[in-house]
Amino acid sequence: MGIGVTFAIITGGIDLSIGSVVALTGTVAVMVAIAGVPIWLSWIIGLLVGVVTGLLKGFMITRLKLPPFICDARHDAVGPRGCPHDYERGRLPGAAGFWQFR
Repeated sequence: MGIGVTFAIITGGIDLSIGSVVALTGTVAVMVAIAGVPIWLSWIIGLLVGVVTGLLKGFMITRLKLPPFICDARHDAVGPRGCPHDYERGRLPGAAGFWQFR
């Protein structure tokens, strides 16, 4: 985690979302493991969610020319911070049948 943030700071940006992305990947990995997927596969799925989140934010910053601070603030409110918070409080985001792993 520290290496990625170091590169962001060296290039003149700032990454405020590292904690929320970690929360999102951990929540997804646990949701998938509870659904019965093997632990090693749930780790990989959690990592892939983190990679996709990073690629999406990188695209918004480099291609859409959004300032990193604005990208972090808007993206975290919708995705990485919001989904784990809702899931842990019992309010599952999206269609109820899609997110219920039982």
